Amino acid sequence: MIYRLLVALVLAGAPLAAYADAPKPAKAGYDPYPIDITAAGDVRANGKPVTDAELATEIKALVAKAKDTTVEIRADAKVPHGRVVQVMDIVRQAGITKIAIATAK
Repeated sequence: MIYRLLVALVLAGAPLAAYADAPKPAKAGYDPYPIDITAAGDVRANGKPVTDAELATEIKALVAKAKDTTVEIRADAKVPHGRVVQVMDIVRQAGITKIAIATAK
């Protein structure tokens, strides 16, 4: 499949060097800070139950230690979209710029 794509790009005249800056796959040591949202909408930061205000405080402390941290928001599939967005906003306002999203069935 990749071979066909490369052949098509070459035949179309696309310079392959343009794709050299494509994002690299995650490192083997990828270890995001986990935030879980339960089906009831409750939040756990790194396994610990927290309120929205406590989450903001936790994330601000995390940013102070490691500014380039990735946060992974893992939400139950039954969580309303609005609640996930609300948690994302809290995380962003606290200073995190790298957010990954995952769902659980």
